[in-house]
Amino acid sequence: EVYSQPELYDLAFSYRDFEDEVEFLFAAHAKHGSSGEPPASVLELAAGPARHCLIAAQEHGVRVTALDNSEEMVAYGSVLASSMASEAAAALRYVQADMASFALPD
Repeated sequence: EVYSQPELYDLAFSYRDFEDEVEFLFAAHAKHGSSGEPPASVLELAAGPARHCLIAAQEHGVRVTALDNSEEMVAYGSVLASSMASEAAAALRYVQADMASFALPD
């Protein structure tokens, strides 16, 4: 199963431009959100390596929560976060849970 091999999963999706995707999401929120401002926090469901969250934290300084059901993905994403700037790593909360039924810890 690919989710139990996060390095291969990450490689398979390495063609994506996560920076552009995050910028698009922030622009869409600013345009269509009720405040017209960037979001104060981000929740990434089925986060895999949590690259969207990591970029959002690093580039926008927002609080980020990544949620994935795979123990291996959570461990891998946590290692990626620890290799980044300390502010981005500190901003990431990675939760292992099923996105169909979860509660975020306080």
